[in-house]
Amino acid sequence: NLIICFANIFNRKASKAINLITNNYYNIENAIERIRELYNLFKNWTPINAFYPKLNSTQKFKNKNRIAMVSTISASLELAKQGEINLKQDKEFGKILLKKRL
Repeated sequence: NLIICFANIFNRKASKAINLITNNYYNIENAIERIRELYNLFKNWTPINAFYPKLNSTQKFKNKNRIAMVSTISASLELAKQGEINLKQDKEFGKILLKKRL
């Protein structure tokens, strides 16, 4: 039965178009740009969540918030590695704070 079904699929003459839906997720490059835009506005240690993107109500579904959070944390680690910012966390599972390096 399985072989017959498989053969039927290959023998079909009409092809169907496949539409893929792509999402423009917030990525590390977006997060680096946002952090660079905003870190001059914050003179003191600032919680990293202040650098998360502002998502409109249609974007606040599924995993977009998590993706934005992970992208921002990854971007902040990269900027710290490059020497642009300082990061600190006072306690385990505490707030991650960010400040522009002077």
